[in-house]
Amino acid sequence: MFFPGVIDAVREQGMESFCAGQGLGPEVTSRRARATRTAFLAADHEAVAALLAATDATAAVPDEALASCTVPALWMAGDADHPRHEESARAAALMPDAEFVSLPGRDHGGTLSPPDEMLERVSPFLR
Repeated sequence: MFFPGVIDAVREQGMESFCAGQGLGPEVTSRRARATRTAFLAADHEAVAALLAATDATAAVPDEALASCTVPALWMAGDADHPRHEESARAAALMPDAEFVSLPGRDHGGTLSPPDEMLERVSPFLR
């Protein structure tokens, strides 16, 4: 989900290896990156490894279920958030009343911030 071998890296080497794999090494300088790094480093690596393993083992929503879901849906993902970007676009394409919005230049941690571009799409959808 995050990078190849993430579960073993976290389990065996801790959260510093997770941060490094996510581009959040000690050299990051932006406020958001520093805050994200700090939060990750405070997490229990064994719990994170267990969460990642459980998530990895959970089956995806079947295509048939998505195709039959008539609830309006707005899927959004940053174009640098792989594989979520591709998976979200695919899910939206399968749903009869869904829209996908690609957020240029955003990764997983930056999907919601800065909020202006995202809110421009979310606000009308919620009305």
